[in-house]
Amino acid sequence: MLGDYYKNTMLGEITDNVSYFKAIMTEITLINQMTQSVCGRTLFLRDFNESRPPGLTFFRLPTLKNFNEFVLAMDKMLSDNLNREFFRPTISLESESLRSDGKVVVQQKGTLSLLEEWIRSRFIWEDVEDAVAMIVAPLRRVRQLRQSPAHKVEENVYSEEYEDQQHEILRAVYGSVVQIRETLSKDPAAPAIQIPTFLSEGSIVFD
Repeated sequence: MLGDYYKNTMLGEITDNVSYFKAIMTEITLINQMTQSVCGRTLFLRDFNESRPPGLTFFRLPTLKNFNEFVLAMDKMLSDNLNREFFRPTISLESESLRSDGKVVVQQKGTLSLLEEWIRSRFIWEDVEDAVAMIVAPLRRVRQLRQSPAHKVEENVYSEEYEDQQHEILRAVYGSVVQIRETLSKDPAAPAIQIPTFLSEGSIVFD
Protein backbone atom coordinates (compact mmCIF):
# COMPACT_ATOMS: atom_id res chain seq x y z
CA MET A 1 0.00 0.00 0.00
CA LEU A 2 1.30 3.46 -0.90
CA GLY A 3 2.30 5.52 2.11
CA ASP A 4 0.24 8.62 1.32
CA TYR A 5 -2.80 6.52 0.42
CA TYR A 6 -2.59 4.82 3.83
CA LYS A 7 -2.25 8.14 5.64
CA ASN A 8 -5.18 9.70 3.77
CA THR A 9 -7.62 6.80 3.92
CA MET A 10 -6.68 4.87 7.05
CA LEU A 11 -5.29 7.51 9.38
CA GLY A 12 -7.31 10.47 8.13
CA GLU A 13 -4.17 12.55 7.63
CA ILE A 14 -4.07 15.05 4.77
CA THR A 15 -0.84 14.95 2.79
CA ASP A 16 0.24 17.45 0.13
CA ASN A 17 2.92 15.18 -1.28
CA VAL A 18 2.89 14.07 -4.91
CA SER A 19 4.85 11.40 -6.70
CA TYR A 20 7.80 12.05 -8.96
CA PHE A 21 5.63 10.95 -11.89
CA LYS A 22 3.05 13.65 -11.16
CA ALA A 23 5.79 16.23 -10.63
CA ILE A 24 7.47 15.41 -13.95
CA MET A 25 4.18 15.53 -15.86
CA THR A 26 3.30 18.85 -14.21
CA GLU A 27 6.67 20.29 -15.23
CA ILE A 28 6.04 19.16 -18.82
CA THR A 29 2.68 20.95 -18.73
CA LEU A 30 4.34 24.15 -17.47
CA ILE A 31 7.08 23.89 -20.09
CA ASN A 32 4.45 23.55 -22.81
CA GLN A 33 2.61 26.62 -21.52
CA MET A 34 5.82 28.64 -21.62
CA THR A 35 7.06 27.45 -25.01
CA GLN A 36 3.63 27.97 -26.55
CA SER A 37 3.66 31.55 -25.30
CA VAL A 38 7.27 32.32 -26.23
CA CYS A 39 7.69 30.29 -29.42
CA GLY A 40 4.16 29.62 -30.62
CA ARG A 41 4.82 25.87 -30.38
CA THR A 42 5.07 23.39 -27.54
CA LEU A 43 8.29 21.56 -26.76
CA PHE A 44 6.40 18.37 -25.88
CA LEU A 45 3.58 16.89 -27.92
CA ARG A 46 1.47 16.07 -24.85
CA ASP A 47 1.65 16.12 -21.07
CA PHE A 48 0.06 12.73 -20.23
CA ASN A 49 -1.84 14.17 -17.26
CA GLU A 50 -5.11 12.74 -18.54
CA SER A 51 -3.84 9.33 -19.65
CA ARG A 52 -0.67 8.20 -17.95
CA PRO A 53 1.03 5.20 -19.62
CA PRO A 54 0.58 2.10 -17.41
CA GLY A 55 4.32 1.64 -16.98
CA LEU A 56 4.64 4.98 -15.16
CA THR A 57 4.25 3.63 -11.67
CA PHE A 58 6.33 2.52 -8.74
CA PHE A 59 7.08 -1.17 -8.54
CA ARG A 60 4.96 -3.56 -6.54
CA LEU A 61 7.79 -5.97 -7.24
CA PRO A 62 11.19 -4.74 -8.52
CA THR A 63 11.59 -7.20 -11.39
CA LEU A 64 13.41 -6.80 -14.67
CA LYS A 65 10.12 -6.99 -16.57
CA ASN A 66 8.63 -4.13 -14.55
CA PHE A 67 11.81 -2.09 -14.91
CA ASN A 68 11.83 -2.48 -18.70
CA GLU A 69 8.16 -1.47 -18.86
CA PHE A 70 8.95 1.59 -16.76
CA VAL A 71 11.86 2.58 -19.03
CA LEU A 72 9.69 2.16 -22.14
CA ALA A 73 6.93 4.33 -20.68
CA MET A 74 9.42 7.00 -19.57
CA ASP A 75 10.96 7.18 -23.02
CA LYS A 76 7.51 7.59 -24.57
CA MET A 77 6.88 10.51 -22.22
CA LEU A 78 10.29 12.07 -22.91
CA SER A 79 12.23 11.43 -26.15
CA ASP A 80 9.27 10.16 -28.18
CA ASN A 81 7.20 13.06 -26.87
CA LEU A 82 9.53 15.86 -28.01
CA ASN A 83 7.93 17.90 -30.77
CA ARG A 84 10.23 17.85 -33.80
CA GLU A 85 8.36 20.78 -35.35
CA PHE A 86 9.25 22.89 -32.32
CA PHE A 87 12.87 23.00 -33.50
CA ARG A 88 12.25 23.56 -37.22
CA PRO A 89 12.45 27.38 -37.37
CA THR A 90 15.97 27.54 -35.94
CA ILE A 91 17.51 24.09 -36.40
CA SER A 92 17.73 21.81 -39.41
CA LEU A 93 15.86 18.57 -38.75
CA GLU A 94 18.24 16.67 -41.02
CA SER A 95 21.97 16.03 -41.14
CA GLU A 96 24.11 15.36 -44.19
CA SER A 97 27.17 13.15 -44.43
CA LEU A 98 29.41 12.19 -47.32
CA ARG A 99 29.74 8.51 -48.16
CA SER A 100 32.95 6.94 -49.38
CA ASP A 101 31.54 6.89 -52.92
CA GLY A 102 31.01 10.64 -52.84
CA LYS A 103 27.23 10.56 -52.42
CA VAL A 104 25.55 12.71 -49.80
CA VAL A 105 23.44 10.84 -47.26
CA VAL A 106 20.60 12.74 -45.59
CA GLN A 107 19.34 11.50 -42.23
CA GLN A 108 16.71 12.66 -39.78
CA LYS A 109 18.19 13.94 -36.52
CA GLY A 110 16.95 12.29 -33.36
CA THR A 111 14.82 14.30 -30.98
CA LEU A 112 17.50 14.33 -28.29
CA SER A 113 20.10 15.57 -30.76
CA LEU A 114 17.69 18.37 -31.69
CA LEU A 115 17.14 19.21 -28.03
CA GLU A 116 20.87 19.35 -27.36
CA GLU A 117 21.48 21.54 -30.40
CA TRP A 118 18.68 23.85 -29.30
CA ILE A 119 20.10 24.11 -25.79
CA ARG A 120 23.55 24.93 -27.13
CA SER A 121 22.34 27.54 -29.62
CA ARG A 122 19.34 29.11 -27.88
CA PHE A 123 20.76 30.01 -24.46
CA ILE A 124 23.91 31.48 -22.99
CA TRP A 125 25.44 29.30 -20.29
CA GLU A 126 28.36 29.67 -17.92
CA ASP A 127 29.14 26.03 -18.75
CA VAL A 128 27.14 24.60 -21.62
CA GLU A 129 28.49 21.11 -20.99
CA ASP A 130 27.04 21.18 -17.48
CA ALA A 131 23.71 22.26 -18.95
CA VAL A 132 23.73 19.43 -21.47
CA ALA A 133 24.68 16.95 -18.75
CA MET A 134 21.84 18.10 -16.52
CA ILE A 135 19.12 18.38 -19.18
CA VAL A 136 19.91 15.94 -21.98
CA ALA A 137 21.96 13.20 -20.32
CA PRO A 138 19.10 11.86 -18.13
CA LEU A 139 16.77 11.64 -21.14
CA ARG A 140 19.48 10.01 -23.21
CA ARG A 141 20.07 7.42 -20.51
CA VAL A 142 16.38 6.47 -20.58
CA ARG A 143 16.53 6.16 -24.38
CA GLN A 144 19.63 3.95 -24.19
CA LEU A 145 18.04 1.71 -21.56
CA ARG A 146 14.97 1.35 -23.76
CA GLN A 147 17.02 0.45 -26.81
CA SER A 148 19.21 -2.03 -24.95
CA PRO A 149 17.00 -3.79 -22.39
CA ALA A 150 18.29 -6.84 -20.61
CA HIS A 151 17.37 -10.01 -22.48
CA LYS A 152 13.83 -11.11 -21.79
CA VAL A 153 14.89 -14.68 -21.02
CA GLU A 154 15.37 -13.34 -17.49
CA GLU A 155 12.59 -10.77 -17.55
CA ASN A 156 11.11 -11.87 -14.20
CA VAL A 157 14.34 -11.80 -12.25
CA TYR A 158 13.86 -9.98 -8.92
CA SER A 159 16.30 -7.43 -7.53
CA GLU A 160 15.94 -4.41 -5.28
CA GLU A 161 18.51 -2.74 -7.51
CA TYR A 162 15.75 -2.10 -10.06
CA GLU A 163 13.93 0.04 -7.52
CA ASP A 164 17.14 1.94 -6.75
CA GLN A 165 17.69 2.52 -10.48
CA GLN A 166 14.12 3.70 -10.92
CA HIS A 167 14.53 6.25 -8.15
CA GLU A 168 17.83 7.44 -9.58
CA ILE A 169 16.31 7.87 -13.05
CA LEU A 170 13.28 9.75 -11.69
CA ARG A 171 15.46 12.16 -9.70
CA ALA A 172 17.62 12.90 -12.75
CA VAL A 173 14.68 13.30 -15.14
CA TYR A 174 12.89 15.57 -12.68
CA GLY A 175 16.04 17.69 -12.43
CA SER A 176 16.14 17.84 -16.22
CA VAL A 177 12.62 19.16 -16.72
CA VAL A 178 12.95 21.59 -13.80
CA GLN A 179 16.10 23.00 -15.42
CA ILE A 180 14.29 23.42 -18.75
CA ARG A 181 11.42 25.26 -17.08
CA GLU A 182 13.68 27.50 -14.99
CA THR A 183 15.80 28.33 -18.03
CA LEU A 184 12.74 29.26 -20.07
CA SER A 185 11.48 31.46 -17.24
CA LYS A 186 14.50 33.73 -17.74
CA ASP A 187 13.38 34.61 -21.27
CA PRO A 188 12.03 38.21 -21.29
CA ALA A 189 9.03 37.00 -23.30
CA ALA A 190 8.22 34.18 -20.88
CA PRO A 191 4.78 34.45 -19.26
CA ALA A 192 4.31 34.59 -15.53
CA ILE A 193 2.97 31.19 -14.60
CA GLN A 194 1.79 29.88 -11.26
CA ILE A 195 3.99 27.12 -9.91
CA PRO A 196 2.04 24.57 -7.83
CA THR A 197 2.94 24.54 -4.16
CA PHE A 198 4.11 20.94 -4.26
CA LEU A 199 6.75 21.95 -6.82
CA SER A 200 7.85 25.18 -5.18
CA GLU A 201 8.11 23.49 -1.77
CA GLY A 202 9.56 20.25 -3.09
CA SER A 203 6.87 17.97 -1.61
CA ILE A 204 7.75 15.13 -3.95
CA VAL A 205 8.03 11.52 -2.80
CA PHE A 206 8.59 8.01 -4.07
CA ASP A 207 5.48 6.47 -2.51
